[in-house]
Amino acid sequence: MMLARTIKSDPAISAISLLMLTSLGQHEDCETLRRAGIVHCLTKPVKQSQLFDSLAIMMADDTEVSHIDTDGGAPHTPKEQTMPSNQPLAENGRKPRRILLAEDNAVNQKVALSQLHKLGYSCDAVTNGLEALDALSSVSYPIILMDCQMPLMDGYEATAEIRRRQVGSTRRTVIIAMTAHALQGEREKCLAAGMDDYLSKPVKTDELEAVLERWSTRATQSAESFEASKTVEPVASPTMMAIGDVTEPLLLESFRELQEEGGPDLIGELIELYINDTQARLTEMRAALKEQDAQTLKRVAHSLKGSSGNLGIRRMATLCAELEETLHDGTMDEAGAKVNRLEAEFERVMEALAGKRQLVSQ
Repeated sequence: MMLARTIKSDPAISAISLLMLTSLGQHEDCETLRRAGIVHCLTKPVKQSQLFDSLAIMMADDTEVSHIDTDGGAPHTPKEQTMPSNQPLAENGRKPRRILLAEDNAVNQKVALSQLHKLGYSCDAVTNGLEALDALSSVSYPIILMDCQMPLMDGYEATAEIRRRQVGSTRRTVIIAMTAHALQGEREKCLAAGMDDYLSKPVKTDELEAVLERWSTRATQSAESFEASKTVEPVASPTMMAIGDVTEPLLLESFRELQEEGGPDLIGELIELYINDTQARLTEMRAALKEQDAQTLKRVAHSLKGSSGNLGIRRMATLCAELEETLHDGTMDEAGAKVNRLEAEFERVMEALAGKRQLVSQ
């Protein structure tokens, strides 16, 4: 942060775009990063594809993110930029519609970005509601895929703020909720918050495609003629309905269809990302237990439930759901025992995924 402020205070080099790489749990809030002149932030360990996407976004935005002086002065004038000419075309021959993905979980974000790329959509990704608002102020995204549970500002709050800003506007951004809550009334809660549609995680590629195709034709309609569509009702995946094996091989293998020819193995990447992310989240759970911080523990459990469910790691997802339910009223009585069970189950998961990774590499 000190180096960023020093660079931005030097007129000779202040125009340099800055991307921060930071450790989990050390992420500054968006306003602090912005005031220091940092355009984007990635959490380590950083995958090659994440780094590439971030650099591409920084260099190819229609309008560059404004740099705010550290003394609180006015933003510099954004530089006019164009989209890269080698951007892939969608299967129907049209340029991919640019979508904003708001998702804080690294595994879920990787899955969603892979699905969107496979479907021919151009996508930018942010990790919380505040970043979504910042991105929307720079680029007029027609569609946002919005996770409901995110740190700093969740999807419900971000949606409410977007709708407030669009009052009186002739255009309305389509907001599609993506949530791990497959509970009765969740759809109504999302629509009441101002969202237009609802998908339940783990999101299947064909369901995502159907929703995006339906809304892509409406995303540029005027606010006066805009009506919410018939929402795709969340369907409970059979792989998530019962407690059984450690992982669901068929669900994990389904990501094979998203594999890019000649690219790094997607399943191997997802396994590595899941293990690293889960280790960090279990450490965060232990710290929250020590501090008796029920809210943080509940948030982390919800996030881990989502990434586990996305990869078909059923028992982990179920245990996270049980922990989340235990913390519903803010009590910590059973939390310690449930975290112990999660850690023990994760040992089994790592053994199973190690075997899977060996098969992938052969």
